[in-house]
Amino acid sequence: MAQDDKSPTILSEQHAKLNRDIVVLESIVQLALESLQDFATLLSRLNTATHYAARGDVSDEDRRWVMGVVHLLGEECELDAQRRHETLRLSASRYWLTTYGGNARSPVWR
Repeated sequence: MAQDDKSPTILSEQHAKLNRDIVVLESIVQLALESLQDFATLLSRLNTATHYAARGDVSDEDRRWVMGVVHLLGEECELDAQRRHETLRLSASRYWLTTYGGNARSPVWR
């Protein structure tokens, strides 16, 4: 680290960038936790539906209906995961470009 890198102004700027990075990481973790909660809810619904369909006293028509619901829930989960992934990817890209200009050699990374 050069002497110039230790100036109060540069240290203050780096501290501000670090604080912004922490806020962004916290929001990503929050989104990931929400995704896990949604996924757990979906698995619970799928579990309930399959347990119902596995009962011996369920008609074939009801089984077909349950399988249709399971299929729709699976598609819903896949679409939701794709949306969340795209949102995170775009947010991270936008943040990287606006904060660091996409420069991996930025002084913050040294």
